[in-house]
Amino acid sequence: MKRGWDKPYPVMLVGGTDTFMVERELSRARQACVSTGRRYLDVDDLTAAEVSDMVSPSMFVTERLLVVVPAKVVAGGVLESIKSHHAEFAKAADVDVSFVVQGSHKDLAAVIGNGRVLSWEAPKPWQEREVAVKFLQAEVARLGATISEELATLMVRSAGTDRWLLTQEALKLVTYMQAVGREGMVAVREDAAAVTAPFAGGVVEDMVAAVAAGDRQRVCKAVTALSEGESPIAVCAAISSAASRWLYAASALSAGGVSDEDVASRLGQHVFVFRQNTLPHAKRWGPKSLTKLIKGLARVERSVKSGRISPWVTLESVLLEHCGHV
Repeated sequence: MKRGWDKPYPVMLVGGTDTFMVERELSRARQACVSTGRRYLDVDDLTAAEVSDMVSPSMFVTERLLVVVPAKVVAGGVLESIKSHHAEFAKAADVDVSFVVQGSHKDLAAVIGNGRVLSWEAPKPWQEREVAVKFLQAEVARLGATISEELATLMVRSAGTDRWLLTQEALKLVTYMQAVGREGMVAVREDAAAVTAPFAGGVVEDMVAAVAAGDRQRVCKAVTALSEGESPIAVCAAISSAASRWLYAASALSAGGVSDEDVASRLGQHVFVFRQNTLPHAKRWGPKSLTKLIKGLARVERSVKSGRISPWVTLESVLLEHCGHV
């Protein structure tokens, strides 16, 4: 989009399977309408006569409009009227009435040209982390600061991949950097830790990965790092959740009669993600060891509630015991 929503094109197409990006773009359009005095209309249906009335206002009143209409109703006379509007004002620097067609519309896209078609495809499950990191970096840059890929990855590990949430995380980060006068507006770990809580998400993931591999040395390091501020119950929950997925996969596959695709579908995972991130651990541990591990983690949670012994000592003992048999 070569020009902003303050001066929208006469006809635009906004769509794709990435609903977040579509809704975000329409939100920007609404905000621009407020600041420029343009009326924002979101309609479910439209007729050719209504299009004509909108683009041919009375000689006494000229209302500036941005009309969002679903692609499914842009056909027949409505399509021809919108095409005509585009042809008349395609080269105009500004227009009083702009039509934003939401969804996929090949005929209209061919007429108005790529520069006026905004489309985003939703990331695949195994792409979500990478997309979230790049999105966070772009958001921080849009707000006038810079964050490295490494630091953005840590923030995503802690805050998650939800891009609405990451939008707020970027705003908090840049606001904090401005408040402390961060030199060059380049984010450092201190900035991210100050606005993202808890900031130990990456270490929790390291712990889960260490348990998955049965790596006792990495488990010890992760326990040391997490015991400085993370909740032992939250760590137990993270490991138990992962172990439960591995147990389901191990049990289903050992019983036979099901495919990788079937198990992945039941776990809500893409088969590629399942084969890369779940199946190897399920095979490494097996149903019996995983059952014992989950029971051991339950004991740790009970010890936290009873307060009879340090939960971190109990957790480390349980993990080292069971990882030693993998």
